Amino acid sequence: MTTEDLDLTEKLEEYLDDLTFENLSSITIKNYDCSNTHFIDYLNENKLDITKNTDKILKKYRRYLYTEKHNKYNSINTHLISITQFLNYCNIKAKPPLAKNPNKNKEPKYLTKSEINELLETVPEKNIRDKTIIQTLYHTGLRISELVALNKQDLNLESKESVIEINVIHGKGDKQRKVYINQET
Repeated sequence: MTTEDLDLTEKLEEYLDDLTFENLSSITIKNYDCSNTHFIDYLNENKLDITKNTDKILKKYRRYLYTEKHNKYNSINTHLISITQFLNYCNIKAKPPLAKNPNKNKEPKYLTKSEINELLETVPEKNIRDKTIIQTLYHTGLRISELVALNKQDLNLESKESVIEINVIHGKGDKQRKVYINQET
């Protein structure tokens, strides 16, 4: 079987349709579509047959993403994993040639309590909304997208404790979870 025998664009549509039933978020499916569409374009532009020298082609594509597209290591790996899953779906055996990230063991960056206080001091006193947003993000660890998606009915103000329960419906991967915030905040 060669790339000519295999209509990758058609197979990709079939693959994406199948993914919609695997409880993946629409954003994840969109990202898979984007990664694989760009890869198919790369194959066509370079007249490459993915059924031959698959691993070598994936390594070349990894180099292309880094040198030509200036992608970061994590982005490259995300693309390669998505592409490999698609190729395996097409019965083309592939292992992702993941890029080694020299910054892998880097400490995560976070704001200190004094930096949070400085940030809050920059918000005018009358701007209760912005202060509430900043404090809620800080005290709960919510993602911005989760905060934006909150509705009044997601808050349980009737809690017997001195905390407010927040029901996060659309968390990462459309997973539901609960977070808590003290009533002072």
